[in-house]
Amino acid sequence: MNWGYKILITIIVFLAGMIFMVMLASKQKNEMLDDNYYQKEIMFQGQIDASKNLQNKLVTTFINQSASVYTLNFPAQTIAKGDSVFAEFLCLHSEKQDVKHILISNGSAQMELPKPAQKTKFTLRINWKSGATPYYYQTDVANN
Repeated sequence: MNWGYKILITIIVFLAGMIFMVMLASKQKNEMLDDNYYQKEIMFQGQIDASKNLQNKLVTTFINQSASVYTLNFPAQTIAKGDSVFAEFLCLHSEKQDVKHILISNGSAQMELPKPAQKTKFTLRINWKSGATPYYYQTDVANN
């Protein structure tokens, strides 16, 4: 086999590889973390302030993990009876696996958040408002 055929085979293999990569990329789903991403980006400074509000009052670990639940340890005077806590587990690779909870406080400084059934990595976002002060917490959790 002379060098002309080797160059032709190399070009054909390269083109076949490129076609395969284009087909693979066209089947890839690219979902945004939030539906209203751009509107939420404008309100991001409020989220930063809410996170600072929590960090200023946080003296212990905010979240503890057990076999079936996450225990949320709210700092003193950041949650009152009847406050709504919005918690969401966001799956980074599939929006269909997102899990959202609304918890109502009974006045206790601890609340239990059930773990999602899916065995994957989530971004856990928790936000609530006590009086006029907003609070926000975000962390990555792996549900094994």
